[in-house]
Amino acid sequence: MRNFAQVLPQFWTGDTGLAISKLGDKTQLLALYLITGPESTMTGLYHILPSTLLVRLRYPLDTLETPFEGPSEGLRRLHEIGFCQYDWDRNIVWVIEMAHFQIGGPLKAYDNLIVRIKKDIEPFRNSPLFNAFCERYGTDFHLEIPPPFKGVHTPFPTPSPTPSGGGLARGTGTGTGTGTGTGKNTSAPGPTESHLEEEAEEVFFNSKEQIKIEKKPESPTVLAFPCNGNVKSWNLTENKIAEYRESFPSLDILSEAKKSLQWIRDNPDRKKTARGMPRFLGSWLGRANDRSNGSKVQQPSRATVIPLPPGDAAFIRGKIDWNDWSEKTLAKEHIALNERLKRK
Repeated sequence: MRNFAQVLPQFWTGDTGLAISKLGDKTQLLALYLITGPESTMTGLYHILPSTLLVRLRYPLDTLETPFEGPSEGLRRLHEIGFCQYDWDRNIVWVIEMAHFQIGGPLKAYDNLIVRIKKDIEPFRNSPLFNAFCERYGTDFHLEIPPPFKGVHTPFPTPSPTPSGGGLARGTGTGTGTGTGTGKNTSAPGPTESHLEEEAEEVFFNSKEQIKIEKKPESPTVLAFPCNGNVKSWNLTENKIAEYRESFPSLDILSEAKKSLQWIRDNPDRKKTARGMPRFLGSWLGRANDRSNGSKVQQPSRATVIPLPPGDAAFIRGKIDWNDWSEKTLAKEHIALNERLKRK
């Protein structure tokens, strides 16, 4: 894997770049990945499975009937405008002008980089793209023109709704490929590669079935909250309201949600992002629930203060000597006791 790759401004503004931009965002992203991806080389000639592109570029599986419709369709479009070529029998791609922009040229005959270039492209000698590369860069990089290619070469295949055996070699991958092949495979894939393709194809269709199972119908929107950021609105759905009702059973969720919406409208500079709205509304409902349940912390009641006799209070404040105070207290208690006895 290379440490870096060059992407010149011409990718966006040149004739080929403008033609790519008209093919759609996904195809433009595919072209950029073919230049900068970890499988790419400075020559632009390397091995990559369509299944790898399927996963790396996150093609939506739920919209594809077959793996062919994903990266394979993008490769076909890029081939039509002359950006790249793809060998379906050996899963090899060639980004035609990549060596021109990544290496430059022409090189001197004694340049050590020529040895590196020859070493990089040698594994793909059994592909027609090897011949095409040598014809394009033979003069610039001092390459020998090989004899005409006589092996099996399949042009861009027609999409088939029922791919069978080895279908991924034709661009019907599922995303389990590694993109680290050597490029030495012949027209018929070996046992290991064939097993990988069959397994990848199975994973693709199993993933589609799982998506169908997990995909839930959209819940109706009850309130729409304006937001900051790229996403300008966040929808409060019936399912989300039901979720809040489970958490706050004694609270009127819809009424509080309307209050929070009005607060956001009255304070537009404090709008939240769509990502932060669930947290904001959850905190709002939590505070409302605390108020309705009277769950504020109760202040402890003050203890009843019993006033002391003047003499006792003076003792406690340290203004009367202990002996003096004790004698007076005992005398008072003795007098009180005598009076009770007299009453009897």
